Amino acid sequence: MAKAKEFSAKPLTESMQEAKVGNFVIKHDKSTGEVFVGHMGKREMRTYYIDDGRSSNVFQDAIDLAGVK
Repeated sequence: MAKAKEFSAKPLTESMQEAKVGNFVIKHDKSTGEVFVGHMGKREMRTYYIDDGRSSNVFQDAIDLAGVK
């Protein structure tokens, strides 16, 4: 949980991507493979993980999943 909090607070760098989908924020660092999904309204962490290479585009997959109601 500490790593997730630390990652969510990191300022964006050249290797990072961020998207907002509804009330969700998705952050992805291409250099480390870290992915964070949080709910902005409730200020809660939904998931944090390190990409294991199963997906060809982990950032887009996280965006697509956040958009599902």
